[in-house]
Amino acid sequence: MEEPAGRRSNQCTPERTGYGNIRDVIEDDENVTKQLTIYLQKVPQSARYFKVNIHPDGNPNPEDVAQAAKERIIVLLREFFDEKIKYTGNPGKKYEHP
Repeated sequence: MEEPAGRRSNQCTPERTGYGNIRDVIEDDENVTKQLTIYLQKVPQSARYFKVNIHPDGNPNPEDVAQAAKERIIVLLREFFDEKIKYTGNPGKKYEHP
């Protein structure tokens, strides 16, 4: 079946996916483990989604993190806003652009 005129079959454009905002992709197990450990230290409530146990001291179990890292990659994104764009608190105009 042919696509209607004016429509693209590939909808994975940078505008739709944020591809232009990707800073780095980490794929090797060692560095994924490091980044995932940092993430879970900051957001321990996410550990259950990765099947990682958190120790009483707040640190994730290294063996669990290493196992989770084998099944994942880490995508680091650029900042969503420029540092010059700031939140105004005004519901009508939430962000102030330079």
